[in-house]
Amino acid sequence: MREYMRKEQKQKLRDFVVGTTSRVILLLLFVGLGVTYVVQTSLISTKGYDIDSLRREVASLEKEDRQMQIQIAEYRSLQRVAEKVQNLGMVPAGDVQYLYPVGSSVAKR
Repeated sequence: MREYMRKEQKQKLRDFVVGTTSRVILLLLFVGLGVTYVVQTSLISTKGYDIDSLRREVASLEKEDRQMQIQIAEYRSLQRVAEKVQNLGMVPAGDVQYLYPVGSSVAKR
């Protein structure tokens, strides 16, 4: 009878330890999964803000590029070039005369 009681007590103790251990393991697993979920969610939302910031920066740079393209086109316009020529004091070329070589050779050594 004593031996039966001991076996029963050992079985109860074993059930308690195994049950408690499995509960603790499950609890730690759920806590670990919860922490992982929160960390991942935080990282994803941070990346979302970074992406949004980079999109705004790209839009700003594209706008600046368009403005520079317009400015380049203005600087290349004939009217702008004519104004620059006049400001530099250049004069238009008059009657252009070309020289034609008499023989087949242009220069001698």
